[in-house]
Amino acid sequence: MKIKIAYDLDGVLRDLDPEVQERFGVPEITNWYWKHEGKTIYQLVAQDYSILETCRPTKFLDIVQSFHKSSPIEIWTHQPKDWIPYTAKWLNKYFPNREVYYLTTAQKRKKLDSEPQTLLVEDNPNFTYYDRIILIDSLYNRNVNVETRVKSVEEFKKLMQAILI
Repeated sequence: MKIKIAYDLDGVLRDLDPEVQERFGVPEITNWYWKHEGKTIYQLVAQDYSILETCRPTKFLDIVQSFHKSSPIEIWTHQPKDWIPYTAKWLNKYFPNREVYYLTTAQKRKKLDSEPQTLLVEDNPNFTYYDRIILIDSLYNRNVNVETRVKSVEEFKKLMQAILI
């Protein structure tokens, strides 16, 4: 059976948190749900949506791109509707050959459960269980008990090579 890998966007491919911290003076993000000066990430981004198209990729981008040179990458992401046009511009820059599914956490879990040959690379700490989820380590998901946690580029590269080659 050929394994397919799907990727979450923010925190996995697009490094949104550091951009939000820098632009809006948000301190280190240690929780999934947070407010800064009474505003959520959604309220802060609404002050300048261009951050969604200009922010840097994560340190994992080059590896992901190298494994998807000739085939489309599959991205499963939760994006508010007002973010989608800006997100599409970011994706056009880094992943012109892609399939994007806009899914909530519950929808991602349901899709993953319906595709037994698929693995999901994710950073979200709110799944009911983590079977076939590769968790990108972050301060806000350290309390999650998961079989596969990636802490470095080297770990990620070795894992991708083991799965895809």
